[in-house]
This record gives sequence, structure tokens and C-alpha cells, in this order.
Amino acid sequence: MTVLARHFAREAGTRNGRPIERLAPESLALLRGHAWPGNVRELRNVIERAVIMGNGPVLEAADLAIGPSLAAAPRAGEDGQGDGMLIERLMSSEIAFEEFERELLVRALRRTHGNQSRAARMLGMTRRTLQYRIDKFGIDTAAMRS
Repeated sequence: MTVLARHFAREAGTRNGRPIERLAPESLALLRGHAWPGNVRELRNVIERAVIMGNGPVLEAADLAIGPSLAAAPRAGEDGQGDGMLIERLMSSEIAFEEFERELLVRALRRTHGNQSRAARMLGMTRRTLQYRIDKFGIDTAAMRS
């Protein structure tokens, strides 16, 4: 499993223009401890999402969208507000779920430079579902392309 995770990280890093040097030991421990009901496909999706959403050349446990990492410490996002802070605001009812959902979509689209297929894959949804939600929230994807 560790070999696969490293392979998927290198592959996703190359594909997304974000070279990954290694997975932190805590990341590997978290991956080893997960049940993986979706098997290899789920592992690949988790790593892909971590590469796109993470910061830096090392995949940290906080970058992985499994287990305790969902409530991880804040990391700086493009707008200066950490992804962890966004989750904390949702959990403390400071923001409505729809606002959280919209922000999550916007961040995924920014990180994929407006590529809807990659953003949908990163978020674990179909492209059609992503397009529906883009329309629902009136998100302008043209400004995200570069």
C-alpha cells in the first residue's frame, strides 16, 4: 500500500504540475490505518485530492481527506484563510453549509485552474454534479482558468 501511495503521489504531482518529494510518516500511518472500502481506486482519489489541495512538496496527514485529517489544523489557502479554518467555521455554525459548499467548489476550481473534470475528481463527484453545483451557486469559472 505504501508503494502504491508513493506511486500515485508522484503520478498526480506530475499531472498537476506539483512535484511531490515524499509522504510524511504521519500520512503513511494514516493511510495504513484506513480500511479502504474503495480499494485502489479510493486510494488513488485520496492521493490525487491531497496533491491538489495540499501545500508544499511533502504530503502531510492534514492534506489527506480521511480520518482525523478532516479536522486538521489550519493551512493557508489562496485567500489567506486555511482550509482547516473553513471546516472549523462550519462545525461551529459560523457559516451555513451552502456557503461552505460554495467555497469548497471555488477552491477546488482555483487549484485546478478551472478544469472541471479534475475538480470533480478531486471532490469525489461526477463532472455533471459539479456543473450542476456551479450553476446552482452562480460560480464564474472563466476567471479561474490560466
